[in-house]
Amino acid sequence: MVAIIVEPPGRCSRRYAGDRQTGERMGIVVYWLEGDGEAAAPVCQLFGSKELTQALAWAEDRRRQGHRHVSISAELEESVGRPGVAAVEAGLTPGGEAYEWSKAGRAGKVRKGR
Repeated sequence: MVAIIVEPPGRCSRRYAGDRQTGERMGIVVYWLEGDGEAAAPVCQLFGSKELTQALAWAEDRRRQGHRHVSISAELEESVGRPGVAAVEAGLTPGGEAYEWSKAGRAGKVRKGR
């Protein structure tokens, strides 16, 4: 295993630093390696939480250019509940909204023999 430490750490582009007026923060990061072998260095590009299409296009472009270990990481606060809240009690979400969806109903009838 080769550990690579990049100075300054990460070489991340500061294309998106967030919007101070709306409070929107960076929500998507595309990571990839530049260089080959032991000379490979991690780099990344930051995107706002509403820029998923642009982030996907950026990642696809990195792969087409031959970069390795291209990946996307996202923390989209508006797309998921608060951290640690994943329960439905008495048919209601923690916010009090009705919740009727179930994976069992979505999968269809259970076939005999299962």
